[in-house]
Amino acid sequence: MLDPGAQRVQQFNALARLAGRPGVPHHLPDRIEQMLDQTQPDALLIASPDATHAEYILAGLRNGLEVITEKSMTATAEQAAAVLAAAEHGSGVLRVAHNFRYVPSHQQLKRLIAGGAIGRIVRVVLDYRVDPSRGALLPPVEPAVGDVGRPLGAQELPPPRSHELAAR
Repeated sequence: MLDPGAQRVQQFNALARLAGRPGVPHHLPDRIEQMLDQTQPDALLIASPDATHAEYILAGLRNGLEVITEKSMTATAEQAAAVLAAAEHGSGVLRVAHNFRYVPSHQQLKRLIAGGAIGRIVRVVLDYRVDPSRGALLPPVEPAVGDVGRPLGAQELPPPRSHELAAR
């Protein structure tokens, strides 16, 4: 595990041992190549500050790995171009994911929606504030009348399918 703090790795390893799994070695953030050489992983999951993504993605792609990174893929357009070129011309595979699916509060919200507790959802607005040390901090936007706000900030949901209507 590549992490600036040994305590987080120790906590992870303690939980792994409780589950009957082996722990993982600790590597400092500037030792990505060393970590990849020593551990020979099949895949690389990147869940670090946005400013580190490009370096780690490129290292994983150079090693022919399946690389899974959180959004934002990179911090700059130049980094994005380098990453996309490496993914296109190398043997590694790049996937960009968003980690909200497994947040406990979002799982609970999904259960409430699926159970009909709050009625039919027709619009969702995500107001997401990012710590500036992790990525770009977007200022709040007051949408104009009829404006849907920032891309991905507001999403219109499709009407329910016929089997969903029949269940109600």
